[in-house]
Amino acid sequence: MNVNDVAKLNELMKNLQRHGMAVTAPEAYQQAQEIMGGKKVVTLKEDEQGGIAVESVQVPGTAMIESRVNLMLDMHSKRIEQQFTTMKDTISALAMELERMKLELRRFSDTKAHKVVQVVQETQKSLKTEEKAPHPRQGNYQPGDVDIGKMFYFGHK
Repeated sequence: MNVNDVAKLNELMKNLQRHGMAVTAPEAYQQAQEIMGGKKVVTLKEDEQGGIAVESVQVPGTAMIESRVNLMLDMHSKRIEQQFTTMKDTISALAMELERMKLELRRFSDTKAHKVVQVVQETQKSLKTEEKAPHPRQGNYQPGDVDIGKMFYFGHK
């Protein structure tokens, strides 16, 4: 194992612990080894004499990786499905609100148009029946009856 592999292994261990997939450092080390494809899992145990014995066990890494990938895919698919359901519900609620507003607009415009037609017909009727009589102060003059020159001329003729 070279320095780059060890750095990758340490970074992976930190990420596993940060995301809660491993609680302790040895557990994170084993999981990182399995993910990196290493088939040896090293465990440290105490001897009867108080020494430390190193045991390495062969573990296939692909099964663990596949199970984790499947688990992650399931979690993501459930989350995405939940988001789609939420969006679908929101869209259907907005569609219902839009239909309700269209219905109200139709009702409002129908009643308003009916009222406008009635008002217009009433005003037309009242205008036809009403006749103006000439007022005594204004007289019954037409524009051609009075010469403007006579009204505004102040000088000699």
